[in-house]
Amino acid sequence: MNPLLQNLIPIIVFLAIILVVYGVYLFWVAAQNSGSEQIKNRIRRLSAAAVEESEARKFISLARQEGLSGIDAALLRMPRLHNLDRFLEQAGVRYGPATYVSFCLVAGVAGATASSLFFRAAALLPLAIGFLLGALIPWLFLSRKRHLRRERLIKQIPDTLDFFARSLRAGTPFSGAIKIASEEMPQPIAGELAVTFDELNFGLNFDEALHNLAARVDTEEIRLFVTAVLVQKNTGGNLAELLNRLSKLLRDRITAFGEIKIQAAEMRTTARVLVFLPFIVAAMLQIVNPDYFPLMLESRMGQNIIIIQVVLMAIGYYITNRMVSFRV
Repeated sequence: MNPLLQNLIPIIVFLAIILVVYGVYLFWVAAQNSGSEQIKNRIRRLSAAAVEESEARKFISLARQEGLSGIDAALLRMPRLHNLDRFLEQAGVRYGPATYVSFCLVAGVAGATASSLFFRAAALLPLAIGFLLGALIPWLFLSRKRHLRRERLIKQIPDTLDFFARSLRAGTPFSGAIKIASEEMPQPIAGELAVTFDELNFGLNFDEALHNLAARVDTEEIRLFVTAVLVQKNTGGNLAELLNRLSKLLRDRITAFGEIKIQAAEMRTTARVLVFLPFIVAAMLQIVNPDYFPLMLESRMGQNIIIIQVVLMAIGYYITNRMVSFRV
């Protein structure tokens, strides 16, 4: 084994153990259900829900007053942090940015170690590629979780609109209907409505709270709902009847989109096979001929070829992903 690789392995393992311990500690702290932790979590969710940076900083300041400290407090000083908070909220996880960053570092160190051991080289390129691929694993996992949560939420919107319509016909004000729906409807739509109701309680006006809901959920269905409610508020009319008609329209839209996804399933599978096939071939070559890639990684030309291939594959993945993505 390469002597440099032998010296790097204990250092990498030591860093990985430290990051794992710290990540477990942050996860344990985030799992506490004390009253103070619940208040801080609600404030953090409001910060994630904010559309404007200035609005998010109001809730960030309030979170600091509630005792937030350590890495979370340091991360909160970074600009546009609430975009990361919003990503975590859309994925439906309870932990904050500090825990997420710790998971990325742990996965990155593990990826760098695995890359060095697999390619039997301690060059900078395999370490960098392994670290980047490992650090992307938490993001890919949360992106998939976010996508599935978004699909569940879209399917719940028509039933939620019918619930609003029944509540309005029973004489309940719309803000009260939001509160009741946040308690009666299933997750994840109930959680999003709870954040909207909290925003109203914190002093945001009705239009801003609904605009934040549309920006936070980021779906066409919610935008249609928000637009319909705000237009009806300014022009007047029967809101309950409008919500029932919109509910029927969204059900038809969801059905049509489901049929399109079925038709495009073969293209999606083909695109994924084409993207991941080079990685599979590279792994098989390394298994068959373990001395092939170390020679390539130690030469300047070989490193340039790998970098160009990775960049071209990233571009190809983006293009194929756009080709099989459809909007209704």
